[in-house]
Amino acid sequence: MASVIKAVLVSVLVLASMHAQSDRDRDYAIAKDSLYTEDMLQALEYFSKLAKEGDARGYKGLGDVYYFGGRGVEKDFRKAFQYYQKAAKMGNVGAYVELAGFYAYGFKSGGFMVAKNLPKALEYYHKAGKMGNSKAYRELGSLYKYGDSAPKDIKKALQYYKQSALMGNVGACMILGDMYRSGRYVSKDAQKAIEYYQKAGDSGHKHEIGETFHASDGYLSIADMYLIGEGVPQDDQKALEYYQKAYHSKAEAYNALGSAYRSHSTEMTWNLPASVRNIPKALKYLKKAAELGSMDANTSLGDMYKRGDGVPKDDDKAEDYYWKACGLGDSGACDEARGGRSYY
Repeated sequence: MASVIKAVLVSVLVLASMHAQSDRDRDYAIAKDSLYTEDMLQALEYFSKLAKEGDARGYKGLGDVYYFGGRGVEKDFRKAFQYYQKAAKMGNVGAYVELAGFYAYGFKSGGFMVAKNLPKALEYYHKAGKMGNSKAYRELGSLYKYGDSAPKDIKKALQYYKQSALMGNVGACMILGDMYRSGRYVSKDAQKAIEYYQKAGDSGHKHEIGETFHASDGYLSIADMYLIGEGVPQDDQKALEYYQKAYHSKAEAYNALGSAYRSHSTEMTWNLPASVRNIPKALKYLKKAAELGSMDANTSLGDMYKRGDGVPKDDDKAEDYYWKACGLGDSGACDEARGGRSYY
């Protein structure tokens, strides 16, 4: 009988523990989403709750909240560092990476300072990397690529970037793609560049606060290469295909292609060759985008006809496109349609 009671009590405790863990996981998901959307007060509330329950993710999250700051919470690097230290003591891998960043170059803001300590930074990065953190290896790559803190060593930099990319890190994939595309530090290789850009795009990783690259940037970079024929045959349809992958919208894909031909610049490449400017192509793709419901394309066409930008000036056409953009939610286009605002 005693053994039966003991078994029941153990089962109850296990179920209670599983329920508590489920609640903490739910709170963590809410806190992290709040951090992504920069709703810092809600992030602070839920990360604080986790920390009070002894969850290391709570302390790491509180460090992020105070490091980045945002609506309702002022930046406080001292607090951020202290929370990262607490999380690290509990074995949180993300906290190791953040602390390594402080130590790698040293840090000073106002009255708060962390002395540079490269051995400590390397220790934390390697520890995090061995625990499966791809960002740690990417940061090691950057340490050796730039040589601002550790001795410059391109061979080591490539080794760590490739390890990070192998683990699916979007930033590492983009950095390697850019290196092979430009031929900086490595032999120029358009196909390798595309492979890394494709890997970044295919990862589909959600963009995290503080990160430079989005997964979709990989697709955008490939689109640019096909747009101008950089290392690959020039191909509008291929460019369109990758813009659509990036924006998940046929209308915005046509808008991106039309905008590139209008201004010879894109979201990823500000200074495309001037020869890319092609007004007939710009009109063709922007009009297709406008027909498919792109607000930005309607606004761009309104601007072109209003200013006579590569087309005969036509106030009636401009007004028509502005009203369409207005109906799709562009308040500035509403003003233009009413004649109440000028860009000049």
